[in-house]
Amino acid sequence: PNGGPAADSPPPTRGGAAAAPAGAVEGGQSYLTAEQQATGNAKAYVPFLIGFGILGLFMSVLIISIVVSGAVASGIRRIGILKSLGFTPSQVARAYTAQAMIPATLGLVLGTVFGNLLAVPILGGATKQLGAASATIPLWVSAVVALGTLLIVGVTVLIPALRAGRMPTVRALVVGRVPKAGGGQTAQRLASRLPLPRAMSLGLAQPFARPSRAVLVGAAVLFGVVTATFAVGLETGFNKYLDASTSGFNVASEFVEPTADVGVPWGRYGPNDPRNPHLDAAKVAAALAEIPGTKAAFGWGDSGATMVGAPPGGEPAKVFTVTGDFSWTNLELLSGRWYSAPGEAVVGDKLASAVGIHVGDDVTVVQRNKQLSLKVVGINFDTNVGDYTVMTDAATFTAAGLNPHIDQYNVELASNVNGPDWSTSAAAALTPLNASVQPNTDGGKNIVVITMGALVATLTLMMIAVAALGVLSMVVQDTRERVHDLGILKALGMTPKQTIAMVLTSVTLSGLIAGLIGVPLGVAVEKATLTPMGNAIGRHLPPSVTHSYTAGLLIPLLAGGIVIALLGALLPASWAARTRTATTLRTE
Repeated sequence: PNGGPAADSPPPTRGGAAAAPAGAVEGGQSYLTAEQQATGNAKAYVPFLIGFGILGLFMSVLIISIVVSGAVASGIRRIGILKSLGFTPSQVARAYTAQAMIPATLGLVLGTVFGNLLAVPILGGATKQLGAASATIPLWVSAVVALGTLLIVGVTVLIPALRAGRMPTVRALVVGRVPKAGGGQTAQRLASRLPLPRAMSLGLAQPFARPSRAVLVGAAVLFGVVTATFAVGLETGFNKYLDASTSGFNVASEFVEPTADVGVPWGRYGPNDPRNPHLDAAKVAAALAEIPGTKAAFGWGDSGATMVGAPPGGEPAKVFTVTGDFSWTNLELLSGRWYSAPGEAVVGDKLASAVGIHVGDDVTVVQRNKQLSLKVVGINFDTNVGDYTVMTDAATFTAAGLNPHIDQYNVELASNVNGPDWSTSAAAALTPLNASVQPNTDGGKNIVVITMGALVATLTLMMIAVAALGVLSMVVQDTRERVHDLGILKALGMTPKQTIAMVLTSVTLSGLIAGLIGVPLGVAVEKATLTPMGNAIGRHLPPSVTHSYTAGLLIPLLAGGIVIALLGALLPASWAARTRTATTLRTE
């Protein structure tokens, strides 16, 4: 109806725009640019999802190993009975493998069904956000996961079952009835000399009686700590990236822009078009300085100049001229320094990467056939004013006989100043200068970063819960095997609180060691993930994002292993404390 292209027609090319009636095409963008933006957002998810996937895979194998080997260990006496009835080691192994496959098959069927059902809304939301076609989990993925799980369960149960099947019948009956004694006696003697309550020294030495189980507990906690460290680093990095991407030319309490003609949006015409109004920088700066409540302000605009040697196609390189101090916006540099003398410039990261510009190089900009050589003194990170940018002082253009265009002033108000009241006062001073005040309505939200943060938090909680369940499984098995010993200790006067302290202390050392190992590994995984994520969106990440770990983050994470271990051991510790003495003494 307005003379524009149909909604379902392809975007106009330069030739199509030239052939269209005057005024029919107001603007255009290469579909390659839009495609790059969409695929870049999607690719940014891939590195950290791969990281979580690998951690989750190893965690799944470990938990399956813990549960299945625990079931075999708890059934050693039954294996002895089967051997006394004439079962061969291979028959014992097959029997236990088949016994484990039944619940495993049921679990993988339910897991596959629920996994596909849960993936539907997640994939639907992601494809809707990215404007892609609807996606589902391929059938081969479900088949590979199911077969892989069965294989892991089969191998995991077969190894301890064969080992138990080769055990002499008498020994299997004895070991299954009474746990092996004498293990960890040296550790018990050393722990008893520590200035600790006796219940805690008993628990501290307990892992040395069953070192293989202590290793499994430590491994489960280790993966939990690696995941937590990895996730905390990513979440902190995401938040700092969000801060960095909303800094710079997007930061202001109020914006001052040229007063546009009625019915004509400001900035509709090109920067060199005489119909596009610009601000009188000197007069506006002087007026802003006189308005009460103005804390800081700087002006900037698209000069309309082009850069010689800019990458062809896509978004053109923009040359911005700036006047005033904008250090309060916290615009970050990736390398070099900010311009401080005439003839110096700072270029954007994407432009520098695309063209191969480094600090110390010279770039040439052209405005209405007038050329100006600028020395690059810094590479900046800014996602708000375009991918390909050059920034220089407006005085540099003025000295070279070019026209610096100031299209906007960013104004920072004092903390005790009300925005509407300031705007009312500013209107009287700015209206004669053909300038008007616009409030900053941009919330600075990046849906991709926010979605990543939510996904990281969800996956982290799931992984920590699985790690705690692994600890729970091992501690339950160990506590049940030692229930008769617990009865003796209770008969000797151990209180329920002391029982809880002993069980919790038994996993503390494993948790501490796992924390000391897991934190550096988690940091390394985070470092290895952030770089590919930055490459996916075509940017080098600023130091504030890549150096997200601080002592305030790392110290609590070091204690995270102990926390995960205690969370897993708390339930069996409570069960052991509530068990009656007479009941435990009768238990074999």
